Amino acid sequence: MLGIRLYDTFKKAKEFFKKPIVHWSFGKWRNNQCLPVWRRGPILRLGKSPYSLKTNCYEVKNRVQIFTGYSTWTDSTGQEHKSKCYDWAATHKLPGGLKSGNIVWKRDIRKKLRKWGLSWIKPQYQLPIWLSFYIFNHDVGWKTKWGDTRYEWPPQFTVVFFGLAFSIWLKAPECKEEHAHDDGYWEGIIDYGFYKNKEDFDPVRFIKGQGWMHWTHYNPTEKEARSAIYNKYKNDKGYLPLSTSDEGKQMLEELKQYPGKEFAALCIRECHINKDKMEIYHKVLNEMKQKYNEYIWLA
Repeated sequence: MLGIRLYDTFKKAKEFFKKPIVHWSFGKWRNNQCLPVWRRGPILRLGKSPYSLKTNCYEVKNRVQIFTGYSTWTDSTGQEHKSKCYDWAATHKLPGGLKSGNIVWKRDIRKKLRKWGLSWIKPQYQLPIWLSFYIFNHDVGWKTKWGDTRYEWPPQFTVVFFGLAFSIWLKAPECKEEHAHDDGYWEGIIDYGFYKNKEDFDPVRFIKGQGWMHWTHYNPTEKEARSAIYNKYKNDKGYLPLSTSDEGKQMLEELKQYPGKEFAALCIRECHINKDKMEIYHKVLNEMKQKYNEYIWLA
C-alpha cells in the first residue's frame, strides 16, 4: 500500500486472517494518537550532537551522580558479579541563567566566540512545532515476554507538515464477539509470519498455541476449604509436602473433593479468521469444548 510498511506484517498471513480495517486522521500533530509519543519541532544544530563521541558541546545538568560503592549479585550458574552503585547528589543552581538540559559549547569554543563577540550563538536551536516536517513509518510493534508474543501498537504511517499530521493505521476486523480485542489478532499474525514456512507447521497446532490457556475457578467456599487443607499439611517453614510422598498423595486426595470449574481461553476469534480456514478453527474449538465441557470461555 503506497510502498509503505503498513501491510508488511499482514502480507505474511493474509491467507489465514481477514484483512484489517484502515483508519485515518488529519489534524494538529499535538493531538495525533500515532507514534512517536514526542511532539516537537526540528532541531537546528550549529555544533555536533552533544551525545556523539567527538562533540564540541555538552548538556548541562543541575545534579550529578556520585559513586557509592559496589553491590554483588549471583547469576543462574552461581557465579558472583559486582555492579557499581550511584546516587544522585542534591541539585544546585546553575550560573548564567542556565537550566538543566540546556546545550552549551565546550570551554575552548566559548573562549573563541567571546573573543569575536559571538558568545550569543548557541550550539543548537529548537524550532517551533509549526515548522515540523516528518515521515514516520511503523510496522506492527511487539515484544516477547515470558516466552510469549505481546502486541504493542498497530501498523501506522504518519506524514507531518507545518505542524499538521495525516495518519493511517490498521485495526483488527470488527468483531461482535464478547471480549474481542486487537491483541489476539495482531499476535496471531506475528506468530503466523514466523511459523508458516516451517516444514512441521500445523494450522491446528498453531491455533491451539495462540492464547489457549486453561485454569480452574473456585467459588469462595471451595477456596476456603482448599486453603484449610494446604495449611494443614504445611510444615514449620511453610512448605508443602512433595506430591510423591505419602503425605503429599493424601493431601491431593483431599483436594479432589473441591475440583472447581475448568475454563479455557483462545485469543484468536472466529471473526479474525478467513472463511476457508473456518473448518480448521472449529475443529480446534470443538476439541477444546469436549475437553472443558460447557465451561469453555473465549478470552
